[in-house]
Amino acid sequence: MKAIQFFRKPTGILFAAIIVLATIVRFTSLSSLPVSLYWDEVSEGYNSYSILHTGKDEYGTSFPLLFRGYDDDKMPVYIYLSIIPIALFGLGEFSVRFTSAFLGVGSVAICFFLVRELFKKEKTRDIVALFSSLLFSIVPWHVQFSRAGFEANVALFFVMLGSFFILKSRDKKWYLVAASFSFVISIYTYRSSLIVIPLLFFVFLIILRKQIMKGSMQKVTLLSLLTFILLSIPLIFIVATKGDLRSSEVSIFVAENPKLQEFSIKQDQAGNSVFARIIYNRRLVYVEQAIDNYFLHFSPNFLFLRGDINPRHSVGNVGQLYFWQFPFIIAGIVYLFKKNREVAMFLLGWILLSPLPASFSFPAPHALRSLLMLPPLIIFTACGVYYIYTFFKSRMRLLFFVVMAFIILCSSLMYLKSYVIHNSITASSEWGDGYRQLINNIRPQVDNYDKVIISGHFWQPYMYTLFYTQYDPKLFQKEGTHVGFGKFIFGGTSWDQRLHRQELDNEDLAKLSGSKNVLVALSPGEYASQRSHINKTSEIKNHKGDVLFVVGNLHE
Repeated sequence: MKAIQFFRKPTGILFAAIIVLATIVRFTSLSSLPVSLYWDEVSEGYNSYSILHTGKDEYGTSFPLLFRGYDDDKMPVYIYLSIIPIALFGLGEFSVRFTSAFLGVGSVAICFFLVRELFKKEKTRDIVALFSSLLFSIVPWHVQFSRAGFEANVALFFVMLGSFFILKSRDKKWYLVAASFSFVISIYTYRSSLIVIPLLFFVFLIILRKQIMKGSMQKVTLLSLLTFILLSIPLIFIVATKGDLRSSEVSIFVAENPKLQEFSIKQDQAGNSVFARIIYNRRLVYVEQAIDNYFLHFSPNFLFLRGDINPRHSVGNVGQLYFWQFPFIIAGIVYLFKKNREVAMFLLGWILLSPLPASFSFPAPHALRSLLMLPPLIIFTACGVYYIYTFFKSRMRLLFFVVMAFIILCSSLMYLKSYVIHNSITASSEWGDGYRQLINNIRPQVDNYDKVIISGHFWQPYMYTLFYTQYDPKLFQKEGTHVGFGKFIFGGTSWDQRLHRQELDNEDLAKLSGSKNVLVALSPGEYASQRSHINKTSEIKNHKGDVLFVVGNLHE
């Protein structure tokens, strides 16, 4: 009954309208924008498909806690959650992205209720909550990651849900246990949460220390902590004992670092003395690099002007936030320190903790690894807008409202226009564009050939072939590898040293396949080297118009 009454009130009606807007923004053309699934999305999707039909991942492991994937050990929550839309809609772009888009809308909703709890005693809580959720529904940082299968976006939902539960525990203490479960799910979703969540949990406990000191609340708090720790141990143990290839590749302690080379040269130039080894110690490089990486996440260029350099994380001409948010974030911080210092300190703590995981890796700044910064930045923006609004007299407030509405509308439309063009054309190659077209082209021809050879130049062709052919997971678990399965044989990628296989430029394709009746799909460079042995039948282009594959068959 309370829910029905809520949606009959102006606040409820506006909230429902914001949720509709968030749904439209995230689900419109979801299958075709971005233009293709990138390699992690197809891996997540096919492994969900494999679990659904066999109870095992692509490698035959039953219900794994970590998915091997491309030997990068993917977290399990996104893959298990995606089983539901794949069971409902089949294996495809929409079903793979559904979980992220759906929980992206969920984050918009949670933002509203989270803000209401933060400002529970304030008369303006509904106004700030509505504007926060409105901005959350259209901000580039969140839209960008809600429309693709990004684990971090799902982790963000559970972090916000857990935060809401903690605030609710002020009235009903058992919400604290629910918060523990939500935070545990977040760390099983994305690696950055492993670092941020324990610290954020600690910040919450400091803020709620008065309530925690009460006798009955102490028991619930202890139970919540034990729940969080015990449920986290299996994941921490596996990650610690198994290692993490992906993290080691991007870590500042392992990846190539120009500053290390610079310090080594300076150490040699100084005669490699004890003093030189202290001053130019490599550990100082790591500290300096981590500090530099950390503060890059607060740079105006990253937040308000250009965004992340990764084309999948940003459109390039818009920041992770809108440029107009900057003065309002500052105003919001000032306002909250005057109005509610405890909330201000909590939100600042949230922001300051969030970039920590991204500080110890390359590249930096990294929008995905620092996504947890977003909610407090949104809340500060909303508070700042309200704070500035109060400075105007009644006659000017309407004008301020109209101007703000115009700015928000124009900036969001400019971003969405850039998003469509960027992800359809400019950044299409970053999304694995071309594989769907290739498989649709060769699939009707497969029965006419003994073997099909596909270039590995664009990385992981085996997974795209599994995904778009919906290859039987049982058969792949029994006989398949990334090198080949069934009639398919896959070339290597020269830049990926882990594969230890060269591309197909100089390969004897007939010898490689063991047959002369072979269909081939090569990169343009490989085809240029092999053209004397191939009858070209078609070309596969991406949405930008670049030729990605040349399809043909072998001849004598």
